[in-house]
Amino acid sequence: MKNQILRQLLWLYAVLLVPASMCADNAGQRRRHLPNVNIAIPFHHTDSVPTAFHLGLMGSFGSQRGVGIELLGSMVKGDVQGLQLSGLMNIAGGHQAGVQLSALVNHVTGQGGGMQLGLMVNSAHTYRGVQLSSLSNVAVVMKGLQLGALNNVVCESMKGLQLTGISNVAVQVDGGLQLSAVANVAQRDMHGMQLSSFNYAGELHGCQTGVVNLCDRSCGWQVGVVNYSVSPSRRKIGLVNLDSLTRVQYLLLGGNTAKAGGGVRLLGRTLYTEVGIGTQWLGLDEKFSGCLFYRKGALLRLNRHFSLPLDLGFAHIESFDNNSPEVPERMYGLQARAGLEWSITPKLFLQAMTGYGITRHYNHDATYNRKVLLEVGLLFEGR
Repeated sequence: MKNQILRQLLWLYAVLLVPASMCADNAGQRRRHLPNVNIAIPFHHTDSVPTAFHLGLMGSFGSQRGVGIELLGSMVKGDVQGLQLSGLMNIAGGHQAGVQLSALVNHVTGQGGGMQLGLMVNSAHTYRGVQLSSLSNVAVVMKGLQLGALNNVVCESMKGLQLTGISNVAVQVDGGLQLSAVANVAQRDMHGMQLSSFNYAGELHGCQTGVVNLCDRSCGWQVGVVNYSVSPSRRKIGLVNLDSLTRVQYLLLGGNTAKAGGGVRLLGRTLYTEVGIGTQWLGLDEKFSGCLFYRKGALLRLNRHFSLPLDLGFAHIESFDNNSPEVPERMYGLQARAGLEWSITPKLFLQAMTGYGITRHYNHDATYNRKVLLEVGLLFEGR
């Protein structure tokens, strides 16, 4: 009987205690290959590397390979490979490859690749791939796509596409497109295209298209309503083109279209733009009428004192209380002019212009009048 009890105790020791001691000896190795599951509220930290799956309320790891799911935060001090999914924020202290998906914030301290999808902000030091946010995207170096509802920021160089509803900012664009509704800024070089209401580049080596385009040095094209470059450049297509050599001249005029008026002439080396306002378009015996005019032309210098101005013009005409079946409330005029300009002093000029003009209705195909134009103007330079 005693021998039978002894054999049973030895068998129990062999079955339970020996495997348990073996598990204790290899616990460190096995722990590094098992899924890491956190279901407790307190902050959890481990140096293990989850290779397949992680679930918890708050977690911190040395590295992660696989899937991590957090309700509040997922913080990895080392590298991340795979998916980080969190309800508040994802942080990768080293490199990240894969997808970061968060309701609020994604952040990569080192180099990231793949996709960052955040409700508010995505940030990374160096990112290759896609940053997608409903608020802002921030990267020191970006190669890929930044898509944000408000603004995108690259602190050094960007190569790819910045697309947002408000503004894109990059210190340097090495090749790509900045597209926004309000403003695009490239602080230094811009190799690519800017498309927005307002565009600025330090040195332009591509194209700016918008309402207002500004750059310090232009080696590319500016297409917009107002184009300005500090360095002289002829690669501008717009209503008003300016550079540091543009001469600003103020104009007083009188003639048989606008009986009196004034404006400004922006004169480059040869080309000029005139914008201004005039009054009594319909005649001195009529009620008040006026116009806004825009002219684009060239000033051909004959000698030291005389020049030949040639231009084409458009005028928006308001008849105000004169409107009738014969005289509509609004019309437009087209003009072609040529003349002679005399330089009285280096900053005072007298010009006489003639040409031909046609005034038409906006709302139907009808001509109000046609006539030969006569105009005399006095210009003086503001600087």
